[in-house]
Amino acid sequence: MAAEPRVGDASLAIAAYHEHLAERVGSVRLSVLYQRLRDEQHLHVSWASFYRYARQHWPDRLRPSPRITVRVDDPPPGEEARSITSTSAIGSILRLSIGTGCRHF
Repeated sequence: MAAEPRVGDASLAIAAYHEHLAERVGSVRLSVLYQRLRDEQHLHVSWASFYRYARQHWPDRLRPSPRITVRVDDPPPGEEARSITSTSAIGSILRLSIGTGCRHF
């Protein structure tokens, strides 16, 4: 039976790449760094552990990027309702019971 990982083992494993991460966190997406370390260096830690480590060591570099809002004109009257209706019709078709052929709303 394999030994259970101890608390802190993930942090110690990530700490082996601290300098590598220090050079890149903030300029390379954290998800890319995580995936590269998993694939290329065989780092076996969870995303949550990796993220917590980065957040603990470089909190100022992990600020969320600003959300962009794109404003569009209102659709002509009735146009949006047709779109919703067609989507609902597709949904009801997908809910057809194969055995009975009945729709379930």
